[in-house]
Amino acid sequence: MSKCDLYNENEVGNLIEKLKTDLTLDITPMSFFRDEDIENLKKILIDKSKNKVIEELLVGDRLKKGDIVVLVAPQDIQAPKGRLILPQVQTIRNILDFGGIPVTVTLDNLDRIMEELKGKIALVITDSQIFSIVEKKINKEIPLTSFSIIMARAKGELETLYNGAKHLKNLKKGDKILIAEACTHHKMKGDIAREKLPMLLQNYIGEVVIDNCSGQNFPDNLLDYSLIIHCGSCMLTRNETINRIRKCSDKSIKISNFGMIFAEINGILDRVVEIFDLKK
Repeated sequence: MSKCDLYNENEVGNLIEKLKTDLTLDITPMSFFRDEDIENLKKILIDKSKNKVIEELLVGDRLKKGDIVVLVAPQDIQAPKGRLILPQVQTIRNILDFGGIPVTVTLDNLDRIMEELKGKIALVITDSQIFSIVEKKINKEIPLTSFSIIMARAKGELETLYNGAKHLKNLKKGDKILIAEACTHHKMKGDIAREKLPMLLQNYIGEVVIDNCSGQNFPDNLLDYSLIIHCGSCMLTRNETINRIRKCSDKSIKISNFGMIFAEINGILDRVVEIFDLKK
């Protein structure tokens, strides 16, 4: 209730009592001329918000202090010049925050680092696009996952996205698939969403119809699709990603993400989520 500076304390109290007979909501008296009232209102809004910020779980909580983690970060044509991509940076920082030791290499140096750190590696994290190569280069007993799957855990609902990837085997020729990206960028040679994934899906399923969307243009016609495949959502908040997942779930449409789909196509999905103790 604003403009309370126009009334004395008793008048404000009487107004609140009168309003309480008609409203079931909590009433907060305030004046926008008083800084303390504004600060109090902020605290109340934060406290009562149903969408409080949830700490994003990446991978650090699955490690012990001093664990060595090898990160495979290919610097190909899609990699931005002069910097790492956001999921790689976030993962490195998360490992450091939990007392782990991140060792980042390109694919051509993976064999060397595996040899030099033999028996000391707690986890390998790779770009999902090279799952099939990396998986063959590391011992079966070394846990393996990808940046995209870590983002699926941090931003979304890992179990829902896992089940969406498992649904891939149920698709047939003629089905429609939507590939959704949170960011917008110019299409490049070897683009993951418009070239690599569509080619893999066509080879795995057969002739399917593939649509693409990017940025905030998440469509309303979700019932047209048999599967939604989303990016890692590094450019969305967790609430925004969960909202997209719920839109699909409410319509009983399966949704997964890039890393999950790459892993399922390569037959290693169960392996790459094992570190997260997923209830399948």
